[in-house]
Amino acid sequence: FLVGSMIMNTSFLFAFVLAAFGAAGFALLALFDVSNAILIYTVAYSVACFYGDEGTPKRLFEKVFFSPPLWAVIVAILFSIFSITLPPVAFDFFNLLGAMTIPLIMLALGTYLEVDFVNPVRLFSMIGIRMVLGLVVGLIISAVLGVTGIARIIVLLGCSAPVGYTTLVFSTLEGLDKKFAANAVSLSIL
Repeated sequence: FLVGSMIMNTSFLFAFVLAAFGAAGFALLALFDVSNAILIYTVAYSVACFYGDEGTPKRLFEKVFFSPPLWAVIVAILFSIFSITLPPVAFDFFNLLGAMTIPLIMLALGTYLEVDFVNPVRLFSMIGIRMVLGLVVGLIISAVLGVTGIARIIVLLGCSAPVGYTTLVFSTLEGLDKKFAANAVSLSIL
């Protein structure tokens, strides 16, 4: 419940934003997703570890601090800050891997897509928090900060995005309720 409420499925939005707003919209969503990724691989993963099978503080710190996705985000930010460019061969390789991300996420979601209404009150409460309350928070933040145009649309789409697939990944890794996580991801996408 807690992990799913925190994780935005921004990868679900990538194809739609790219089709609707082109490269400029996609770049804004990618920028928005950097903060989402940091939140996912620190706070949300910490919560999953805390409530998981091995919720000791030492083990929690080790899992979060040595998480490969967190280090990938840090390395990507450093590359951007210091304008580090990869050799063309490496760039082409990572570009190819990146191009496969959206189709692989859609295939992976398809394998877990199930609608079973396990604990429906909690399920719809969590989806409501993630999507409806997320949208309200996005509206407030964009109004307070004066965000307009495509940037505002991207913020609102991100804040109201479905429950992130990473919820199911963390539930599997940490021995949490996988069936509930699969239902939350599936129903929120529908």
